[in-house]
Formats: sequence, C-alpha cells, structure tokens
Amino acid sequence: MSRKLTPLQVAALMAAQFARVPEVEAEASRAVHPGPPDGWTEITPEVISNYDGAIDELVAEQLREGGRFARHAAWNFNGLVWFEQGRWHEVVCVYGQRRATYSDDTLDGLRRTANDNFGWE
Repeated sequence: MSRKLTPLQVAALMAAQFARVPEVEAEASRAVHPGPPDGWTEITPEVISNYDGAIDELVAEQLREGGRFARHAAWNFNGLVWFEQGRWHEVVCVYGQRRATYSDDTLDGLRRTANDNFGWE
C-alpha cells in the first residue's frame, strides 16, 4: 500500500538529504568527485530546479562571479553547481553520497547531462 507524501514531508526528506552532503568528506571520494573549491559559499535559491525545469539566471550570474556554489534540486538527486575557469561544474549526490561529477560549457548542457543520467524528476 503506497501513500502520497505531503509537501511538508517532501521538504523534510529533501532537507535531510541536503544535510548529509557535507558528511561525505573522505579523501578518496573528494579525489574522484571533487566538489566546489574549499572556502566557497553556498547561495540560495537553487540555480536549477527539476520541479519546474527552471534555471535561475540571477543565481547563475552570481555563480559566474566565482567564490559561490548553489544547488540543483531534483527528486532523485541533489547537485552542487559552480562556475570555475570558464566552465560549469556539478557534483551529483544521491542520499548524501557523491556519485558523479560533470562539466559543461553551458548551464543548460550541465542540467541535461545530470538529468539524463539521474532523472528529470
């Protein structure tokens, strides 16, 4: 028997997933799947949302300035997105575990790659 989650339950599950991301700091994991440079600041709201398929251009502009990263909010994964050395980068985490790192010349290309591999939900 399945039941539908309320928006509050969905938010709590997503918050729990986001909270686990910093716990994954094993050297081997960082060497294989590097995240944003140390000391960079997370900004909100998310730069990419799979809920409505949107890219927030205002957040993207802030990321282009450097020193910051933002989230790619999705049902099946959580991404950390940043802009460095003229390219967009994303670390994809599933249940707090780093699974993949992608880079692309465009933010839309990065979104497509992550979503093609982990789901468009």
